[in-house]
Amino acid sequence: MILAYREITIKSPGGYDCVTPDGFFRHISALRAYRVVHLDEYDPSDTRCVSIVLLDPTEDTVQTAASILAMYGMSWTLARPAVNASVLNNLLGIQPSKFVLAAHDNFRTGKNEWLISASEDGKLSIVYSNRSSGRNCPLPVRLMRETDSLFKATVAAIITNYNYGHFLREAVASVDAQIIGPDEFIIVDDASTDMSYSVLEEIELSGKAVIRNSRNLGIVENFRACVAQTTSDYLFFLGADNRLRSDFILECRLALDANPDVDVAYTDVLLFGVLAGEQARKVGASLLGHAPTNNWDVYEWRFPDPCPETLATFRTSNFVHGSSMYRRSAYDRVGGYRSDGQPEDHNLFYRIWKSGGHLAHIAKPLLEYRQHSVAQANNRSALQVENQGLREQIAAVQRKFAQVEQSHRAQEHEILRLNAAYAEQNMELQRVNAAFAEQNIELRRVNAAFAEQSMELRRVNAAYAEQNTELRRVSGAFVSVQPGLAD
Repeated sequence: MILAYREITIKSPGGYDCVTPDGFFRHISALRAYRVVHLDEYDPSDTRCVSIVLLDPTEDTVQTAASILAMYGMSWTLARPAVNASVLNNLLGIQPSKFVLAAHDNFRTGKNEWLISASEDGKLSIVYSNRSSGRNCPLPVRLMRETDSLFKATVAAIITNYNYGHFLREAVASVDAQIIGPDEFIIVDDASTDMSYSVLEEIELSGKAVIRNSRNLGIVENFRACVAQTTSDYLFFLGADNRLRSDFILECRLALDANPDVDVAYTDVLLFGVLAGEQARKVGASLLGHAPTNNWDVYEWRFPDPCPETLATFRTSNFVHGSSMYRRSAYDRVGGYRSDGQPEDHNLFYRIWKSGGHLAHIAKPLLEYRQHSVAQANNRSALQVENQGLREQIAAVQRKFAQVEQSHRAQEHEILRLNAAYAEQNMELQRVNAAFAEQNIELRRVNAAFAEQSMELRRVNAAYAEQNTELRRVSGAFVSVQPGLAD
């Protein structure tokens, strides 16, 4: 889109095309979510491409616009009679590439010739002629007004109060002081019993929306009811004892506008109050300075980026504070706040992340946490997270013990089985040994019988030898007798 401005004045805008510096700043702040280019680089097919044109402005208007645009390093185009070229150059020191000098309704840039025209119904347009192609192309121009908004989505700010009437005015004032205010702003009291009633009456008389619960709903039920009272695309809660830095809404909504896949934008925190030092030591916050009026130190509590290592511990270690800004669509997707033993904000943001939502860290202390009592909500939440972590550690130890016990029982069963097998094998061994002994006895009996038979055989052999000797003797005698018988 092409945005056109005619006059930026500190006076109350008197015409359709007049904008205050504050209004111009709001417009330009919103453009940080876009790609702002010089008119010659404008791409009408890119929905995130924007060109800013100052149409025949006064020198005061150019000065104001240039100083604000320079804050964000944004390019812009100036359509102004050439007669004032040297004056503007000397006055502003603007580089020629950042603007063009031209007649009121026709001017040139490096690549194109441009013609500013208005239709019968008053709509402004720019027609450019490409000098190389000779093609004319009309482009719609939005002539900006004070009340125009360039933000893509709406924001709801919700302050919740329970017996913090003595802090409530500061919380409300911090929302009122935002550079870019919320589109919806409600203050909800959850049946306080302190002096909150009179403070709420005062706030209500100023025109703000105040809701008083007839009974105390508790955090989760009250938060769900608060969300139901709003319709904005983005929303955030602010405790009545805390405050916002003036650019909290601007920075958070820009983080969501510029990143459609981001569902939660969280910031760093400034700790203040009588117990700030104690909390700072617990969380490792760094000292920023001393507030002499209240005589307390202030600290910056830096939160980690949502890197894989940090997200791996998100279930038990919360690094997204309860006042973070989030998309209503993500809230609806996971079913909103729940009561399940965890702090309501940690539980919500963890479920949003687990459902596929991304987180964005804004490394600035935009939320101011007042530390005044150990009973306050954020300290209770920290203790709840710590207790939840301890409970999960105990459960993990118990699961490990059950696994060890089960393994021990299995090992005992295996030992009993092995012992039974050993006894059975031992009995078999004894049976084999008995059979072996029996066989050994039988073998000795056989050997004894064999020895006896061997002795009998030797005796028989001896008798045989003796008979054989006798036979040879008889035979010899017979031979000696035989010759005598012959005579």
